[in-house]
Amino acid sequence: MGCDDVDLNIPRFDYEKLLDSFSDPTGRYRIISIRDKGYYLPSAKIFDTTTIMRENYDVSLDIGLFIDLFPMDNLSNDLTEAKRMFRRIK
Repeated sequence: MGCDDVDLNIPRFDYEKLLDSFSDPTGRYRIISIRDKGYYLPSAKIFDTTTIMRENYDVSLDIGLFIDLFPMDNLSNDLTEAKRMFRRIK
C-alpha cells in the first residue's frame, strides 16, 4: 500500500466547525464531505482544485491532491489520556 495522502484526526467539534466555516476566497481549496451529494466516505477531504488525482471506489472521484480529515469522537481533554487513546487506536 502506497502513501498518497495525509490523514488528520481532529476532535469532532473542530471537524464540524471546519466544515461549517471553511472558506477559500481564491477558490483553490475546497472541502468535500458526507454533506455533499454523492459522497459517502466517513472522512472529509480538503483538496487542491489546481491538481488532479483519481481515486476509484464504488464511484470514481476526480479531485485534486488532498488531506483526509477524520473526526475523533470522545477524545479526552486530558493530554495523557488522549495520547493513551491514540496508542490504543493504532
